[in-house]
Amino acid sequence: MPRTVFSLFGAGWALILIGLGLALFYFLAYDTTVQVQGLASIVAEMVQGDRVHNNGFLNNRLCGVVLGSTLALLGGVLLVLGGLHESASSQHRVVVLLTVLANKQGANQKDLDDALGR
Repeated sequence: MPRTVFSLFGAGWALILIGLGLALFYFLAYDTTVQVQGLASIVAEMVQGDRVHNNGFLNNRLCGVVLGSTLALLGGVLLVLGGLHESASSQHRVVVLLTVLANKQGANQKDLDDALGR
């Protein structure tokens, strides 16, 4: 069978890379703090500085990490399925090759290539 441009194996790797990149960005680089202003800034500076964590940004960060992890997991599943598909395709080629050899004693390279679909 000829290889197609879109394969499960390639899509799996793409989803793994995109998912891990997304999860790492949200986990390591996404800033969840906001500047405190007004009277609350005096209290906040005494306790922890002039920035506090925003619950909405924390939720965005969590959603980004979960989405990236899910994409990476889905990519892993596609990678396994693509490997199984390639393995089944290879086994089919071997069966066809052995069948041609068993049925035709004078098989030449052209007959083998025809049987394998090359």
